[in-house]
Amino acid sequence: MSATKQKSRSSQISYDIAGDVPKDFADLNVSIKDEKNNNLEIISLDVNKPHEKKFNVKLASPIRKNQKGRLLILEYDWEEPERVFEYVFSTRSKKFKYSFSIPREVPIKNMVLEVVPGLGIKRRADQPPTTKYSNDKTLIEWETKDRQTINRFSTYEFKW
Repeated sequence: MSATKQKSRSSQISYDIAGDVPKDFADLNVSIKDEKNNNLEIISLDVNKPHEKKFNVKLASPIRKNQKGRLLILEYDWEEPERVFEYVFSTRSKKFKYSFSIPREVPIKNMVLEVVPGLGIKRRADQPPTTKYSNDKTLIEWETKDRQTINRFSTYEFKW
């Protein structure tokens, strides 16, 4: 009798998003793409409460344990009157980029905070976000530094 060891891999990923304004999932215009620009399928909607959504996405190809070079892009529309967006990492990550655009005439404050788990302490992220202007939009971007690893459950708060 012989046994073969299977490599750990995941063929789907779960998302949990929340907002201050009540929304139905269908109104969020959710779009998920991978590094090859494949549109990924939402295979289940587990929670569709007015302020919270939980859903699962089928990957075009499975992610293997310790695999590098994978990219997922999640985009959705959800207005935030308090102008705060918080992101909790569900897995370890070596690369993360946050992009945000708003009409140029809307005044914004621009801050990225790292939230210390369990303590409620917030401190400015080591690297500040960048601000760029076009004719009609303000674009804010923040990304991790080279060789910076973000651990599972790390939390960042983006204020605008």
